[in-house]
Amino acid sequence: GLATSIAGGVVLGLGRRAGNAPDTSTDRAFGDSLQRGETMTLAGGLTLGAGAAIMLGGIVRWVVVDRRDRALDLSLRPGGLQVSGRLPSLSALMR
Repeated sequence: GLATSIAGGVVLGLGRRAGNAPDTSTDRAFGDSLQRGETMTLAGGLTLGAGAAIMLGGIVRWVVVDRRDRALDLSLRPGGLQVSGRLPSLSALMR
């Protein structure tokens, strides 16, 4: 998810730069450059959004599904955040 978001951000930035500084040697080149910039901006935005959704899904999975395997328990209480249990080992984190 993080790699997809980074790639989408790069393509989005390149698309915006291509759209802002088009080749002005001919009208056709100008139009092609604007079209390429718009396409790259759209593709970058969609890729960035997909990467963000994948990251969010991973976080939700880690919090909800993997919760039973963790030794550390976080819960929200009326007085604030409660932490109980023990910290997981490095090998447990790497699974």
